[in-house]
Amino acid sequence: MLRPEPMSRVLLVGPREELDEAIEALYGLKLVHVVDYREEDETLKMGKPLPKAAEISENLIKMRSISTILQSQKVKSPPTMDIVGNLREKIAALEINITEEDLNRKKTDALLSDLDRQIEDLSPFAELPLSLDIYRGYESLAVFVGRISHHIEGIDEVSPEREVFHGEHTAAVFVPKEKAEAVRDLLLKQGFSSLSVPDAAGDPKAKLDGLLAERDKRRRRMAEIDERLAKLRERYAGFVIAAEKQLGVEIEKAEAPLRFATSEHSFVIDGWIPSAKFDDLHARLGGLGSIFLSKVEGKDDEAPTLLRNSRPVRPFESFIHLFSTPSYKELDPTIVLSLVFPIFFGFMIGDAGYGAVWLVLGIIALKKLDKGGFRDLVFAVTLGGFFSLIFGLFLYGEAFGMPFIAHVTADNPHAMGWDTSMGIHIPIASVFHKLENPVELILLSIIAAFIHLGIGFLFGFVNEWRRNKKHGIAKLSWLLILTGLFMVIMARAARWPGFGRELYTTLFGWVPGGGLTLDALGFMGANPMPFAALALIIGGIVILIFTESALAPVEVVGLFANMMSYSRLAGVAMAKAATAEAFNTIVFTAAAPGGAYIAVGLVLAVVFHMIIFFLGAVSAGIQAIRLNYVEFFLKFFKGNGTMFRPFGTGKATEV
Repeated sequence: MLRPEPMSRVLLVGPREELDEAIEALYGLKLVHVVDYREEDETLKMGKPLPKAAEISENLIKMRSISTILQSQKVKSPPTMDIVGNLREKIAALEINITEEDLNRKKTDALLSDLDRQIEDLSPFAELPLSLDIYRGYESLAVFVGRISHHIEGIDEVSPEREVFHGEHTAAVFVPKEKAEAVRDLLLKQGFSSLSVPDAAGDPKAKLDGLLAERDKRRRRMAEIDERLAKLRERYAGFVIAAEKQLGVEIEKAEAPLRFATSEHSFVIDGWIPSAKFDDLHARLGGLGSIFLSKVEGKDDEAPTLLRNSRPVRPFESFIHLFSTPSYKELDPTIVLSLVFPIFFGFMIGDAGYGAVWLVLGIIALKKLDKGGFRDLVFAVTLGGFFSLIFGLFLYGEAFGMPFIAHVTADNPHAMGWDTSMGIHIPIASVFHKLENPVELILLSIIAAFIHLGIGFLFGFVNEWRRNKKHGIAKLSWLLILTGLFMVIMARAARWPGFGRELYTTLFGWVPGGGLTLDALGFMGANPMPFAALALIIGGIVILIFTESALAPVEVVGLFANMMSYSRLAGVAMAKAATAEAFNTIVFTAAAPGGAYIAVGLVLAVVFHMIIFFLGAVSAGIQAIRLNYVEFFLKFFKGNGTMFRPFGTGKATEV
């Protein structure tokens, strides 16, 4: 599970006349990840497409054009059809019928666009009681026509000799040419927007009515064409989708020789195959006559990566590939991510109500969604909802932002809870209250940081040990420093009575006594900085200097910052709790008078909790994946691997 599927490099060699059979066999098997041939020499050249490639490509282009015209993707469940007979003749016949309708549609659409433009240009002039030819042809008059939202004011003072016509949102002004400049300035100040006079004559209202009638006629024509295309889509969608898929397969086969090495009389196919499948491949190719199959020694670094995880873990592989595909020599962190992401998500939400809703909605969505990245995301959040339900029940004891048992104190005698505010008794006490125990939540976050980062350094040690043993030892030195820093933080927390002291004595009861007293940093005589922690930190730094460089210890500050970064787990949890408490207070205040105000309170409750529900999930999801990508992965993950893509699938796949 932590290692990718073991791969073997294979060569297939055979005579060129059997290349078609070899391609068909490999495509059917879907086992071989082909390595493209690029290094040509005098003997071996890059292969050429099969003779039928040109015809298949032409048919595929036509079929994709037909599919676009019919918009066959709109048919959610097209009827399945077997492609029998002469495919070229069927495509040609279908192309004639559909192309004619498409041409008519394009012509009608162009006419409608032109009519829309003419109607838009003519509509303002139809508001005015003037013929179109009145606006032009004057030697001594200036004509202004355009849009304005009100009657023109003050024009009498600017030009006593004038003629003004107003429409609903349009005006036309006729003035002597010598007054044109002054009138233009007046109009602009009043928000006048000029219009171009259409190049036509006669009554604009009559012309507009004629254009509107023509547009209605063209729209009816367009509706008829769309109806015929819809019938064609319904009739031929299954054939189009099936033919397009089949042609895609055929073109992949026909162009496959471009990936192979060929000579005048033979071909060579280089690729990788899961080692466990080699015998299957050998048995299936045994009946192809002269084709020779053999394993060859190849650099493991060049092998493609096929992750092997159990079904519940597999959806989290998309998160890994989103960051980078692990190289063949690296450990696969999917199993860790599949555990850590939902736990972090649940810790931050930590609410039985929201968790239950996410869990139910997620299960419903998973039943309806097809395989893909979005379904993987929904699965991850659904699992996070499950852990949110668990943490909400047994750690925080709350649902929808209210504790099951109200935390009544002298400072807060009217604290809300399901028992005091709703009269519902749920006998589950909270271990931690998010707003009353921030220190405890931060300590839990630091513990999560130590475990998570520690696993990262162990992964780094395993990955680096095979490449460079010095670098592998360096990863262990970082683990020593991490442990020392964790002990220092826990020793500092031991000053706080209760949870902090209990944690320290429980986790580090085995640590030898004695330590360094630093009053300025809070390490008093009762709980000094342990000598064991200092020894781990100093020992780790010394090893770093010898295995990496003298500057490497500077990054210890960065490691401490990484640990503190996990406090965002507590921060998001407290922020969500504070927001929910504020919203609940508003809701109960609004509903307090009773009567109709209860309905107002219910509406506010639904709106407010929907906001927390979605924003909380987005925030928790982002922070959970960020801690894995930034803090965890960077401790060991190099990536840049090649996904295993067997010939015949066109994509990464399972074997």
